[in-house]
Amino acid sequence: MDIKEMLKAGFVKKQVAILIDKDRNGKEHIVVIDTPEHAKAYKGSAAMRLATMYVKED
Repeated sequence: MDIKEMLKAGFVKKQVAILIDKDRNGKEHIVVIDTPEHAKAYKGSAAMRLATMYVKED
């Protein structure tokens, strides 16, 4: 993956939050939220991970 080339091509680097929650049966539910700040406000007991996303805005 050539990130420098992606950025030159017009991609924008963004950080998103991934929430991982398990239901009472042990099944994992994964939810992606647009910003870590928004995720913190609503995450409840879910585990939070951060991910980098590259978006090309036309």
